[in-house]
Amino acid sequence: MKPTPTNSFESTFHELANVGWQGDAVDQGRDCLAYTENEDNVHAIFADRVGQLSKSAEENGLTLTLEVDPFGNSYAVLAGESDREVVICSHLDSVPNGGKYDGVLGVAAGLDVLQRFVDQGKKPQKTIRVAAFRGEESSATGHVCLGSSLATGNFDLSILKERIHTDSGMNLFNVLAERGITEDALQELKNNPYIKGDILDAVLETHIEQSSVLESLDEPIGVVVDGIGGARRSDLVISPKQTEETEIAECDKILQITINGKAGHSGGLPMNSEVILDKEMNLRRDALAVAAKIAKDLPDTMRLAGISVPDGGSYNVVQRECTLEVLVPSDFTYENIPRSVHSTLPDGMTAQFDIQNNKNGFKPINRNTAKSAIDIIIKCEEIASEMARYTRGAVRATIGKLLVNGDGSIELGIDQRRLNNELAERMRERIAGSLQLISLGNDVGIEEKNIILAPATPLSTRIADVMRRSYRDLFQEKDPPEMGSMPGQDAAKVIRSKDGGKFVDGGMIFIRSLNGGVSHHPEELSSMDDMQKACDLLFETVNRL
Repeated sequence: MKPTPTNSFESTFHELANVGWQGDAVDQGRDCLAYTENEDNVHAIFADRVGQLSKSAEENGLTLTLEVDPFGNSYAVLAGESDREVVICSHLDSVPNGGKYDGVLGVAAGLDVLQRFVDQGKKPQKTIRVAAFRGEESSATGHVCLGSSLATGNFDLSILKERIHTDSGMNLFNVLAERGITEDALQELKNNPYIKGDILDAVLETHIEQSSVLESLDEPIGVVVDGIGGARRSDLVISPKQTEETEIAECDKILQITINGKAGHSGGLPMNSEVILDKEMNLRRDALAVAAKIAKDLPDTMRLAGISVPDGGSYNVVQRECTLEVLVPSDFTYENIPRSVHSTLPDGMTAQFDIQNNKNGFKPINRNTAKSAIDIIIKCEEIASEMARYTRGAVRATIGKLLVNGDGSIELGIDQRRLNNELAERMRERIAGSLQLISLGNDVGIEEKNIILAPATPLSTRIADVMRRSYRDLFQEKDPPEMGSMPGQDAAKVIRSKDGGKFVDGGMIFIRSLNGGVSHHPEELSSMDDMQKACDLLFETVNRL
């Protein structure tokens, strides 16, 4: 049975994606954070769509129902001849000021598969469950893939009590308690989870690529075969060991240097010089990494008074902007700095400069603390880029979070990604060794805290083979681009939902991201034609499974 496109996908996608949409300016975008009113509203729209579809299903002799688990995850379930299930999953939440396509596209694609079965009046051999998970993004909760972790019992109660929900100020345990989930209920659902991997035959996810590899190859969709990446996230707190006596009388002006790059997903965006599908990628325009190199090369007569990224940044975002505030002496020759900065900027990046009197009495950051933070940012990128180059993209690392604290310390959030857990451990050891040397060389303390671990997850060769055959049939015998998913995905939690350390067979489809692969940003974009192609491939894959 060949796929028959439906008219419902486009309208469903836009209705879901518009919840929380504030506009396409940099500081607007989509605001649909986990466990907020907007996320509640988008799940209500999902429920309404399922209700409409269930009426059509009933008219065609099929049974389609809405389920909502205790955590608020929503499911559309089309009953099949067998209780064995094929799960199609993604999420409906966003990062602050995010894009429309991340997650929402995958849920809408899942509903499109159900629509095609309903329109044809065909009862599937296996039950098909479309899962719309809560809280995949960690920006509001500090917890990666929260909804799918809760639904599969793959969560740690102590972490729920530690992590703070940024919108409410409560820890996640209390956020869930306000929604009627007691500690006893959490323990019961951990022991007897809502989603049980032993009854699952397959789990599939369709997602935007969150990078520009497919765009650079001029390919609309790709098949993910190399697995779903894991992550190691942590905060590095750099503190001076002794108070520094500062002489700032001669520094009576402030030079502000703002570096503009391009936002991107820290997992999805390859390190520069990384090789994917035999093509060298040079796609990162990381404003924080470039600003650190500029700060390192400033003359000794200039002192750093501030370094910042918008809203303090986030683990999983390559920063689009970074601002340096530099104290400069009265006889400072302004023209030399812009010339030097512009000569080192990568193509596609810009810098703005503003100089003003130091009337607010800005003081420099502790020299050793600032130097250590800059050295760490540069060294992490160097190590990750080198390893990504010779491992063909098996590891990546990004510092996307930066805070200068009132006590003089600087906090950096580092996101280490991996498709290969063994190689990732080697990268972690190299970074840890560099931190030790930086600490000793600059006489500062470096504390690592808030460590979150997520292992890499394998995908199924069986499903990859089905996707390849489906792709060839749909697109004139052409072979699909094959790649890995360095960003973490909800599908990984479901793949790991089997008892005994076994895996559910899993597969993924990537859709070309436009606008240079920008993600977690209002400019995030995929074309409707590419999305429809992905829906065709998803349906054909489900139909064959």
